[in-house]
Amino acid sequence: MLSHRVRRIVWRLLLAVAILVFGLWAWVQLVLDHEQRLARPPVALGDTTVSPQPALSASSGDLVTIRDPIKAFVKFVAAQGDRIGMDRQVTSRAVVRLAQAIRVLIDANDLNNLDVRVALLDLDARGRALAQVGTDRLIHADIAREAFVWASNLLATVQEQQEPTNTALASHIGQVEADARAIRADAPLSEQHQAVLAFFDDAAGAVQSLAHGKSHEQVVPSGT
Repeated sequence: MLSHRVRRIVWRLLLAVAILVFGLWAWVQLVLDHEQRLARPPVALGDTTVSPQPALSASSGDLVTIRDPIKAFVKFVAAQGDRIGMDRQVTSRAVVRLAQAIRVLIDANDLNNLDVRVALLDLDARGRALAQVGTDRLIHADIAREAFVWASNLLATVQEQQEPTNTALASHIGQVEADARAIRADAPLSEQHQAVLAFFDDAAGAVQSLAHGKSHEQVVPSGT
């Protein structure tokens, strides 16, 4: 039987390969998207020339029409709170739904640089890996902690782009990161249920605040 340490190394190598492949794919997609934007002709409306599909503004009402992944994530956390951290399949789906919600925010803020896209793919890959890594509960905790930290970093990137002067929002996202780093890689997630749930509750609040563009004082992180 392989030791826990060896299994952990093997899974890290497999994840690294998957992330490298996803990174190359993301770079190709960015190049193709850039070429398509350059090739797209402008549309004339009266005396004003505009792009056919203007970029969404995260501070306006534009997000109302594209918030389905955000709503789905928030509802999932509320409905599955008693199973998140206890059931690795449910935890996996929670991470994947969080990645999808963050992608909406990234697209709305036109964050198209490669580092952000690769980080998003990394988050999604780690979320899906939680459902596929067998029965080693310490590997689950290790992968989950890294996924949570990636998610908090991405939320911070969105906040810095969208609302760089909103110190309350920055503080809330700082709590999300603290929640992520509080997860122990040397203990099963089932023994850290409340800590895992605190991360998702605070992440859901941060995502909603970024999506709605409201004053952040309306959403209080669980760590306060």
